Amino acid sequence: MTTYTLITGASSGIGEAYARLAASQGENLILVARREEKLAALKEELEDKYPSIKVDYLVQDLSQIDELETFYQKTKAYHIKCWINNAGFSNSKDFLSQTSDEILELMKVDMLAPTLLSQYYLRDYQAIEGACLVNVSSVAGYELMESSPFYSPMKFYISAFSENIGRYLHNQEAAVQVKILAPAAVNTAFINVASQDESLTADDVWKRYNEADEIAAFLDQLIKSDKVLAKVNLDSREFELLDPQLPNRWAKD
Repeated sequence: MTTYTLITGASSGIGEAYARLAASQGENLILVARREEKLAALKEELEDKYPSIKVDYLVQDLSQIDELETFYQKTKAYHIKCWINNAGFSNSKDFLSQTSDEILELMKVDMLAPTLLSQYYLRDYQAIEGACLVNVSSVAGYELMESSPFYSPMKFYISAFSENIGRYLHNQEAAVQVKILAPAAVNTAFINVASQDESLTADDVWKRYNEADEIAAFLDQLIKSDKVLAKVNLDSREFELLDPQLPNRWAKD
């Protein structure tokens, strides 16, 4: 059976970096993002460089929540051994100054879309040995970030949802694995989108950060490990593979 890895937010940043790494390891890919020209160029590049793999892409704006079930139906033409919910963005405007539409747009892409896509995938793959769902959170989803009073709670939701659904499925003796990637600052266009300033660089914003290729390699380690969480240690900047970190008073094991 031909298997695929699906990556949302695959046209840039961590998603693009992981697509390149997975392709180099012989993985077939489904690339998902809004920008078709970026996806088409990446597909052509990877298939030319690695002729033995198959790369397909699906153009989808994940903020269009009412389209997600139809989008997921298209993916059912493939056997997806790993689904990576990587797409996300932020807004550096002061929270109290943001409009309702801006807040809702963030919630749709960063919370609602990963929740619904996780449910669709887990419903179909819960009994499939080797199947894996990865939701991309952040260190800001495990430690409060006062400079971002809305982004951090959204990432806390992704961390809590992913750890909880993983425990739930474990108790149900499901075969599928649910994992979380929690990077810190990463040198990607994320900061340009958040700030709406194309000239801004990682050096302008942070003293320490990782490159997207480093986080992609860390994600690869997570997927191949028996651990649930891959988190950057903010003190040492080391990559840590961990068991679930959130308190669970009602744990069954």
